[in-house]
Amino acid sequence: MTVVGDQMSVAKDRQETAACTGVPDLVKDREQISQRRLELMERKIERELAAQKRHSVEQVMRLEQLHREQQQIQQKQHAQLLATIQQQQAMMFDLIKSLGPTSRTGGNAATMIKR
Repeated sequence: MTVVGDQMSVAKDRQETAACTGVPDLVKDREQISQRRLELMERKIERELAAQKRHSVEQVMRLEQLHREQQQIQQKQHAQLLATIQQQQAMMFDLIKSLGPTSRTGGNAATMIKR
């Protein structure tokens, strides 16, 4: 072999050696990239879950607030209805009271007319 041929052979051997040693590095790099992607996906999912949880908590709080408001409105309506009923009862009592002596007199007057 010539010097140039020997040098080419040595260079070729070095390339093959580098290629052989480079394969594990390539595999290692790919594993690191895959691991990084997995970590990023996990973080993304965690953020999405946290956002969903915040949204759910906000919805629950809003529903509780609406429920309290609805109860207050119903209590107010019931109080108004009770006040109206009591007012009507008082008016009916006053009416009955005012008609009481008149009806007795009216009854007596009717009896007197028949006689």
